[in-house]
Amino acid sequence: MKTNRLVLALGLCSALSLMGMSSANAAQKATKNVAVSRTRSGIYRPAPGSTEYKAILHSFRAAWLKGSEHKNVVFPVDRLSVKGRWACIFCIPQAPNGGNHYGFDGAPMRRQNGKWKVLQLIRGENACALPCLKRKFPQMPTEIYPQA
Repeated sequence: MKTNRLVLALGLCSALSLMGMSSANAAQKATKNVAVSRTRSGIYRPAPGSTEYKAILHSFRAAWLKGSEHKNVVFPVDRLSVKGRWACIFCIPQAPNGGNHYGFDGAPMRRQNGKWKVLQLIRGENACALPCLKRKFPQMPTEIYPQA
């Protein structure tokens, strides 16, 4: 799979360089939506700035803000794993200047009808979250959940 993407990116770079675009610029554009890394089990972290990364973060942000009195918040991503239609994200919500931190929050997510949906917000580091999530969402691949 990686080889196919690399061949496609290199082919695109060659074609674009013939049109006057630099190879470095073409490679950057060609690989923008490619995952940073993918394991043998199919788990990967979408590249920051990619369409998938933005969609997951947007959905998480909307769910988090819905239940919070804090509205001016940024969400640095600590952990993000995707496998198939499942994702698990953990962020450190904080004030834009980094002064106030509002916990270490996360969520299991599922892509439904082309959109990422938060299944349950996890506020703080909840030790019992994984066993509870396994019971509630038995189809969720547990490998996407961060290990302690």
